[in-house]
Amino acid sequence: MTSDQKPTLVFVGDLICSWNYGIVPEVDNVKSHFGDKINYKVLLGWLGPYNTQYMSELRDFLKDHWQYVNKASSQPFNYNILNENEII
Repeated sequence: MTSDQKPTLVFVGDLICSWNYGIVPEVDNVKSHFGDKINYKVLLGWLGPYNTQYMSELRDFLKDHWQYVNKASSQPFNYNILNENEII
């Protein structure tokens, strides 16, 4: 079977979505299971292209949200970034 005859798994994700980060282990499992039997394609977007909020302004929301995603996925988060005064 040539590469263009194999099925393609398309992952559409948001660059800053906590849940997209949270499912990385599952995506890795799919890739380990299917290996080169399927093609993989990643399409990335961003739901907040005009965001003007600083990380520090979103600190409380993101900390709670990341803790929730961490509990559900076991993915670690770097909470130090929440002290940054950069626009996300």
